[in-house]
Amino acid sequence: MIRLISIKNFRSIQTQVAPIEEITTFVGQNDAGKSNILRALNLFFNAETDLNTSFNFKSDFNINAKTHKQRAKEVVIELGLKLPKTYRREGYPDTVYWKKVWRNAGEHKDGEEIKYCEIKNNRFTKKQNFPARSKIKSLLENINFIYIPAIKDKTFFVELQGKIYDVLAQTAESELHKSANSFELKIKKEFTELLKAIDGTFNNNNSISLPQNLRGIFENLEFNADNIPLSRRGDGIKIRHIPSMLRFIGDKSGNRHKTLITPQIWGFEEPENNVEFSSCFSLNNEFIEAAKNNIQVILTTHSPAIYNIGQGIENIQNLKAARFHVGKCEQTGATELSVIEDESLHQRIGFMPLIAPMIAEQKQKWHEENSKQKDIILSLEKELQVEKKHRLFIEGKSDKAVFTKVLEVYFPVLLEKIHFDLKGNNCANSATDKAKAFHLIQKHNKEEYKLKGALILDNDPAGIECKGIIDAFLKESSSTNIQVCLIPKPPQIFNLLRKGFSVVADLESCLPEHIWRHALESGWLEEKAPLAKKFTEKKMVEIFNSNTNPNELIEEQSQFEQLLINYSFTTSGKASLSKYIASMEAQDLKEQETLANFEPLFKKVSEFIAR
Repeated sequence: MIRLISIKNFRSIQTQVAPIEEITTFVGQNDAGKSNILRALNLFFNAETDLNTSFNFKSDFNINAKTHKQRAKEVVIELGLKLPKTYRREGYPDTVYWKKVWRNAGEHKDGEEIKYCEIKNNRFTKKQNFPARSKIKSLLENINFIYIPAIKDKTFFVELQGKIYDVLAQTAESELHKSANSFELKIKKEFTELLKAIDGTFNNNNSISLPQNLRGIFENLEFNADNIPLSRRGDGIKIRHIPSMLRFIGDKSGNRHKTLITPQIWGFEEPENNVEFSSCFSLNNEFIEAAKNNIQVILTTHSPAIYNIGQGIENIQNLKAARFHVGKCEQTGATELSVIEDESLHQRIGFMPLIAPMIAEQKQKWHEENSKQKDIILSLEKELQVEKKHRLFIEGKSDKAVFTKVLEVYFPVLLEKIHFDLKGNNCANSATDKAKAFHLIQKHNKEEYKLKGALILDNDPAGIECKGIIDAFLKESSSTNIQVCLIPKPPQIFNLLRKGFSVVADLESCLPEHIWRHALESGWLEEKAPLAKKFTEKKMVEIFNSNTNPNELIEEQSQFEQLLINYSFTTSGKASLSKYIASMEAQDLKEQETLANFEPLFKKVSEFIAR
């Protein structure tokens, strides 16, 4: 693996040194010179700068390079490479120095140098020759550096698929040609008549055969996903296929020589191009997996989703990440590398101004929430000094009137032990906030002095969301003094939900048919509109596809179920309902089973309070 890169006089780079790791990112704005680092490595290993572009001294030599009259102008690239354990010898350094030089006529072979070395303070020191019969030079020649340009167009993918053929041809060429031969025979059979006609016309023998080199065929292969060719997929999907294809090339390259290791290095320019932000994290995982399999990954980027890849490997053994900011010298415009902290990097790359308003907004929300929580705690502490009873947190005054009657009918003893907490409560969120504040107050009390609290929420989207929030909150603190309950779905609601009707298990839906009929006659209900809101989204699709009449579906249900489907209580209707139930005698409520659906819920609460 490369451990140190030194580049002199290549394009925008005058003199730069970079100590790199298993994963290294070069981060900077456009035109800062990030890509020239990877192109320098491509030149070093593959004798190309850009993809399929040879070295051109006139355009690749740094225009501001310091030159001397008595010396030839040179591009110099030096690498320090850590040897695999199997190539290390006792008494010798574990690092290799490898230098290449380019002049006006091209690569200057006499300038190449390969020796042992040590690296200290980002400099190559104590160089020494290899011992006789060393295989290190063969290892270095076997390094497979793959350069992935910023623009990953059709030409790039053609070249990549050609490389797949190249490695297969070296490891399984005979098997490939066997398969090709059977295909060739079938073609010849189909073209027999045409060949005979051509023979008769030109008085010679003609035949059809596949080329000996199948690279051209591989370059035009189609990769299909869900029967859609990769060539017709979006650029982002294509890019996410690249790491897998590179891994395949690397794995097969490793089989080229049974006695040699084939180190693989990826030089990947701007992987975030044409990839949505969230998918960049999936790409990061691909790069991390590659690094775990001894592939060195060198990236250029200006995306925080990519340049923070180091945060994903902090706990992975033997895996390190390096990151450099790439900028320009103000005087010369030459590329400069530096190591800077996250906040400065976000600022320089332009990410901080983008997210600063969002951070400020979230900070303001946090302060408001924190202030509200403190007010709730203060208010609740005062209430607890006056009323030292267990708490029942509910969504509103209407709920209190009904639940008080439930306790009066089924659990009269519990009614004396609890206090309904209503101050400021008018929805699931406020009831939940009060329950959280109650927990924070009680958790510091000794166990024998702790009061308990039960939070009862409607079984609707708002209630379900609040239950999830407070469950997570209580789990973190391992609380046992708060119980959270959703109103259970009564049989009539459960049945309608199963059939695809849009109904919720709130307090009113748990009441029996005679209460709903009284509410309809008293004008406490309003009709639901539009029709689509009476069904779940999935059911509406089903109705549309089957060309069913939705009104007929509703009419098929019982009279009570039709009331639940078609109507809901108004705000004033809920208040009138609670007064009506509060005015009823406990004995009548029990005999008519008006509140029977709430009995299991409050049995659970009663048992919790009694523990």
